[in-house]
Amino acid sequence: MRMAAVLLIEDDPQYRKVVRAMLEGSGHVVRSVADGNHGIESFAERRPDLVITDIILPNRDGIETIVMLQEMDRTVPIIAMSGGSRSLLMFAHSAGAVATLAKPFDAAALLAAVAGATGAPAS
Repeated sequence: MRMAAVLLIEDDPQYRKVVRAMLEGSGHVVRSVADGNHGIESFAERRPDLVITDIILPNRDGIETIVMLQEMDRTVPIIAMSGGSRSLLMFAHSAGAVATLAKPFDAAALLAAVAGATGAPAS
């Protein structure tokens, strides 16, 4: 089974680097951007196999980003992540995220969510 092309939307540079490293360490190809507006642009330029987005973002929050991505292409699964309240993650799920991750999470939790969303191997 092939690895996923992932669009990662995360405003914190250090967290973006860590999540990217977790994904790339398992063979996934990652494009990363720092806000929802750039996430929408990147998605429109080249559809990924999966989107992983933070909820609390500058310029366009993660919930609005999820809704817009769903309008563009409902076939691309979205994983939402947040260090905020669990209610944000529940709201993201109702907006269209197929899985949610509460920060901080480890590589095993991330890769399990990716596998569940895409069918890609978890290791």
